[in-house]
Amino acid sequence: MERGDLISINLRGRDVIFCIVGRYQDQEDGQEILVMALIDPDQIVHIKSNRLGIKGLDNTTMH
Repeated sequence: MERGDLISINLRGRDVIFCIVGRYQDQEDGQEILVMALIDPDQIVHIKSNRLGIKGLDNTTMH
């Protein structure tokens, strides 16, 4: 799994969508830890990047 990937996990009989936002290795046991953000499909918005007013934001900087 890579940063930006969406995954669906069944929790308590309900499919929940998460986005991978980072990863690191646990210092104690060496296991890989994923940092995930919960995605609520009802709260997703689609905005053109140029409307955000962030300079330098283009397809080459988004992963």
